[in-house]
Amino acid sequence: MRCRPSAVGLVVLFSVLTALIAPTSAAADDRAGITGAVTPGFGLPGASVRVESENWPAYTQVQAVVCGDLAIGGSNTCDQSAGQLGAADQDGKVVLDVVVGDPPRPCPCVVRVASYGGPALSIDIPFVVTGHPIDTPPQPEVPAARVVVSDIELQGSGGWQAMFGAAPERRVVLTLQNTGSAPAVDPQVSLGVGKGESTEPSSTTTTDLTIEPLQSAEVSVQVGLPIAAFGDFQVVAQVGDDPATASRTTWSAYPWGLIALNVVGLALLLWGVWRRTTSRRRAEAAGRAAGHRATADGYALPDVVYVAALGGFLVSPRAASRSRVLRKVEGRLEAHDLATMLVSASPLLDTPSTGSQAPSVDAGAAVVDLAAVESWLGVRGGHARRGIEDPTPEPERGETPMVADAVVDVDAVDRWLERRDSLKGSA
Repeated sequence: MRCRPSAVGLVVLFSVLTALIAPTSAAADDRAGITGAVTPGFGLPGASVRVESENWPAYTQVQAVVCGDLAIGGSNTCDQSAGQLGAADQDGKVVLDVVVGDPPRPCPCVVRVASYGGPALSIDIPFVVTGHPIDTPPQPEVPAARVVVSDIELQGSGGWQAMFGAAPERRVVLTLQNTGSAPAVDPQVSLGVGKGESTEPSSTTTTDLTIEPLQSAEVSVQVGLPIAAFGDFQVVAQVGDDPATASRTTWSAYPWGLIALNVVGLALLLWGVWRRTTSRRRAEAAGRAAGHRATADGYALPDVVYVAALGGFLVSPRAASRSRVLRKVEGRLEAHDLATMLVSASPLLDTPSTGSQAPSVDAGAAVVDLAAVESWLGVRGGHARRGIEDPTPEPERGETPMVADAVVDVDAVDRWLERRDSLKGSA
């Protein structure tokens, strides 16, 4: 709602504003060296007033326009439709006839004379728009810097050592943009590296630069991961403590060299297990095949076999080479030799059934103790042979069983063979 002051009120208001014009112009003069005045200092919308200003750079293009709210808020407070263009002469003097406009904001009002091209210069001259609403002007906005991370980029690969689990390091390049209205001097950048979207900055870096309003600058910072890092990590950067200025990117760290070594080691382990299992199966199969062949072709003979039809023993050459006794008899024993070795003066062997000559060696201690054989056979079978008692008594609980006499006395065999050989040599 507009109010139209009375004539007396206009005179009083004009007197007050006239008193304010001088110091305002002086302030402008102190700031930029430019002075100006409006004649008359008030007028109705549509009226024409003269604007005079001095100390402009020669031939500078300027615009004069009526603004409300003391022009706080910029061109949004001015009636641009009534603006007047002009230029300074060679002496830096500007003279313009301006039509009083109807600014979109209430008074206090000013006539703003500003450069239209070249260096940004301006002067605000107080002016009263007759009949225009009056209100308290807003507080001037204090210029402030506001820096955000507009882009974040990882450079480098982390080195070949990282392929085998070493701690990788890469360079983070940040683009900082000043979206405020004042220069940003040495803005602080906070960085953080971790897993998950909840990663927050944990270290602060101070930059050595100044970013003008609406300008950008790049900074780079070295970051690293722990040893044997595996998976995707979040790299987050922000300016100061304001999360709204943050930006993040993903760092994928996969030590393929270490993974390949583990795969090769596992493959070698599995191959060794497979080879051992296969060898055991082959050995078992060969044993079964040998058993099948023995069953089909007949059992292989032992090293020493008695053949009743021949009346003697067959001894394999391999057994003969291993046996001391058989080496001495050259793999052959006569029937009477065997009889003498078995027992001395045995009734069973007094009359050889083969008709061979009597033993050639005097009777002595038996090489084979038949009683010991009977006892050993009884122990081996778990009981004494039928009709023959085991001479070795059963040991009681806690006692060590008694060992029977030797069945074959190897020393007696050696002595017997030596006597036989000596007799043959003397014959």
